[in-house]
Amino acid sequence: MNPLVDRFLKSTQSRVEIVPGKFIIFRRPLDGDFAEMAARGKAGPLDMIYEFTVGWDGFVDLDIFPGGDAEPLPFDKELFCWWIKDHSEHWNKITKAIDDELGAHEKRVGAAKKK
Repeated sequence: MNPLVDRFLKSTQSRVEIVPGKFIIFRRPLDGDFAEMAARGKAGPLDMIYEFTVGWDGFVDLDIFPGGDAEPLPFDKELFCWWIKDHSEHWNKITKAIDDELGAHEKRVGAAKKK
């Protein structure tokens, strides 16, 4: 990936703690993201979680796999999408964090336009 694009995308990232010590890393939706998602027929809360989650922190094998071990588990987008589909208790917290970050960005942009 172009280093400047990588830098830009990292600048849009935030994280939300879903349970103590377990974080979901997501990127703030860009202005055109929701239009693109709607055009693809993807507009539900899970679609938003799938689209904008880019990592996790603090997860170990045992968090995902019954009988797993305590080894840190690297993030895998496909695995995450299957796992989160089965853990609706986290959906609201993640979507609220994404919405909150989008709202904060819109306020920053609005304030910058007033200058």
